[in-house]
Amino acid sequence: MPASSRAKPRDPFEAIPPLVASLLGRDNGKSEVAMRILMDGRPMLRPWMGGVPRLTASLASAIKSVLGEDELIIETTGLQRGSPAFVSSFKLHASRKIPNKLVALLTFTGLTSYERLFHDQKQDVLFLPNLEFVGRPSIPYALLVHDLSFLIEPRWFDRKSRIWHALVKPRSLIKNAAHLFAVSQRTKDDLVRLLGIDPTRITVIPMGLDRAELSFDSSFKFQVSRYILCLGGSNTRKNASCVIAAHAELIKDPTYKDVELVMIGSPNAPRPSDIELFALMRDAAIFCYPSWYEGFGMPLHEAARFGTPCIASTASSLPEIAPEGTTFASPAKPHHWTEAMCQILDNPEKYRTNTVLDGWNEAGRIIVETLKAIAIR
Repeated sequence: MPASSRAKPRDPFEAIPPLVASLLGRDNGKSEVAMRILMDGRPMLRPWMGGVPRLTASLASAIKSVLGEDELIIETTGLQRGSPAFVSSFKLHASRKIPNKLVALLTFTGLTSYERLFHDQKQDVLFLPNLEFVGRPSIPYALLVHDLSFLIEPRWFDRKSRIWHALVKPRSLIKNAAHLFAVSQRTKDDLVRLLGIDPTRITVIPMGLDRAELSFDSSFKFQVSRYILCLGGSNTRKNASCVIAAHAELIKDPTYKDVELVMIGSPNAPRPSDIELFALMRDAAIFCYPSWYEGFGMPLHEAARFGTPCIASTASSLPEIAPEGTTFASPAKPHHWTEAMCQILDNPEKYRTNTVLDGWNEAGRIIVETLKAIAIR
């Protein structure tokens, strides 16, 4: 038989179902590009948008804007019926309809690693914007570390969260990363102090603020003339009890009897949308952030975008990162918070805040340059 008429040998992997092929890490030999960055997009698919999801979305957009000839692929798993617009808007969005609990089981037991679920994509380097179940990646990866609160004080977390942190194997994930990014100098210092990481392997990236994202409904008005806003009511680490005690003392004075306390994150209370939250920040007399520990503290800058007076804890990174004009008080001394509240309420214009954060392009540039340095060639 002439060579030209011979039938091609059948690929033994051809009939393998996509999920099984994913677990085997079968590559379909797609064409090469200069470099492909695979980015874990799971944080952006959470049912509510908090600090980490918003930061992840902003970084994804920033990375995409500075890539040049390289490509960014947003990878997601899970059974969500649809992706938020900021995920599906990416030209390259690889989605696997695999339950995230199954992904956790497979990666935890070592049967696969996260990037192998996307075997049909050319893979040079993996960017993880948060701790997640990824197993042991077979390609170089960089990890963004927000904070090490789970190591510093496990009692800040409920039983479910402590189990999750144990199963995701953060120590291994951090130590095996080709490079680490930190959201603040405090987080970098904690990585060095608690885990013995070589400081040359850690880059502190400049935080940004996507002002276009801070949209709010101008018609939304909270039915209270003066109120103090605080986040994290049910989160022990957020230390809301300090502000509750301070407010209780404040309203004993008839001058401040009308000042209400609005607590976001209280058990069984509905969670406001981002648009509603930003409107609450805009109109608050004071925004309080009494946390025991924060890697960065983006809500302070979101409130400062509107000039809202802020009181922040003196703990962890907050004195380092807080916006201009922030008032500080000890997280262990509610009476200091009461005093600060009185001062601000008596002269609010004097205590208006201002943030210099603007955009994420510099962070995106640093991340891309680092990923290029560690990528497979």
